Amino acid sequence: MNTSNSKLNLSKGVQKVAASLLPTTLGPVLTYNAFMNQDHELFYIVLTFGVAFMFLAIFLFIKGILEITNALLGPSKKKSL
Repeated sequence: MNTSNSKLNLSKGVQKVAASLLPTTLGPVLTYNAFMNQDHELFYIVLTFGVAFMFLAIFLFIKGILEITNALLGPSKKKSL
């Protein structure tokens, strides 16, 4: 594997992990605020955004970790049956 390509993939992976930090904090905050205001008319909208941010954080973190491991160890070779 080319080292410049590996460094590029490593930096992309680190950027994805860093980008997951904002939804990691914003998701639980929005969800907490939604549950504190259950009688408000925007309860379901805020709750939906909170849960969506939490799923986005998990998705970005996993994609970033996979890209970092592929940059460091090389892409996985799948066995065909």
